[in-house]
Amino acid sequence: MPERRYKLLFVITHMLFIIVRLVYGQRYKRSHATTQINRVTTQEKVLLGGVAVSYFVPNGFWLFSNRLKFAQLGLRPWMRLSGFFISLASIGFFAWVHKTLGDNWSPTLEIRNQHELIEDGPYATVRHPMYTAIYGYYIGLIPLMNNWFPGLMALLGFTALYVGRVDHEEQLMREQFGAAYEEYAQRTGRLLPRWQPRE
Repeated sequence: MPERRYKLLFVITHMLFIIVRLVYGQRYKRSHATTQINRVTTQEKVLLGGVAVSYFVPNGFWLFSNRLKFAQLGLRPWMRLSGFFISLASIGFFAWVHKTLGDNWSPTLEIRNQHELIEDGPYATVRHPMYTAIYGYYIGLIPLMNNWFPGLMALLGFTALYVGRVDHEEQLMREQFGAAYEEYAQRTGRLLPRWQPRE
């Protein structure tokens, strides 16, 4: 398959990801719920900026130049297509997470009036499935692009955000929901379902 077709597949996955975010971003803006607690910090703004730079800049070089040939992987076509389907499945999971959250989702650390503790759908076994979906999307890009550099940079930028934010996010939920969140955290994993041995 010509390289331009793989680039088209990348653009398709990227646009689908953006469309999902835009749809629920507009829903967030139209929501009549008001913010009760907002914990947006300068650190979070910097980390969000880092995510954008680490994603768009390397991907731009891969799309529009030949400067990343040093990081090519030499993968077979079926391996590259598997990366496309991994990213596609992750976007589907991303949309499911958004739908399950509904008006409880916000782009920053905040609690809204009538905020609910969601424990069904993807949240039945994982506390932060949206992060899981984004990790899956980035991981799929590595074989799709046949290049480790853009995917690695995106993963590093996103991991910095995850590490800098997840503890604050969980603390906010504990303050809001108390014992109910503690019980929920005991039976769920952060990114993957918690392994529980059979009795």
